[in-house]
Amino acid sequence: MTTVQSETGQNILRELQLDTISPESIVFLDKGTAYFGSDAIFRIIRELSAGWQVFRIFELVPLSIRDWVYLKIARNRYRLFGKRQICFIPTPENSARFRD
Repeated sequence: MTTVQSETGQNILRELQLDTISPESIVFLDKGTAYFGSDAIFRIIRELSAGWQVFRIFELVPLSIRDWVYLKIARNRYRLFGKRQICFIPTPENSARFRD
């Protein structure tokens, strides 16, 4: 896991011949395939515990509507979820999941 803004993230995007992505975007790479926006979210949900699987019902919503909702949430994330003064620091168990 890495941010698209990081050097590692930018290098990965270049390797895959993908344009630089805006900070509101999310990219999920799975076996060399890049998923964006709501598709990326649903790919991530597939990797999470069973409790999250209930949200996969929203995959039935057309992609254009899902991506519109995703962008609304992404652009208003601080207002909706708050902004922390301290960045998340991964535990030793989680650190292996991050590239940067």
